[in-house]
Amino acid sequence: MKVTNVRIFKTNGEGKIKAYVSIEFDNELTISDFKIMDGKNGEFLANPSVKLNKPDKNGKEYKDTAFIVKDFKKYITDEVIRKFREDDEHWVPPQNSMPAYEEDLPF
Repeated sequence: MKVTNVRIFKTNGEGKIKAYVSIEFDNELTISDFKIMDGKNGEFLANPSVKLNKPDKNGKEYKDTAFIVKDFKKYITDEVIRKFREDDEHWVPPQNSMPAYEEDLPF
């Protein structure tokens, strides 16, 4: 299975979640709600998950809803983080539609 499309939805930068991600495989299957997280050792890709009503017996508050074997998880993580960083390099903040200086006004 190959990653054929990655859609990244960046957050406002507050908190640990940097972006939500949908990944398409072989132009056939899309899995949404992955998260790019800011961790102790840099960015990582968190699996889709749901918040539990109460912590489980191990104290976990979230439960993964997608389970991915280690080698394949590394492959998709590498693809997504590469795309995320690539998008960061080319990202241009929206330009203000108002002229910067009074002398630039057309009247």
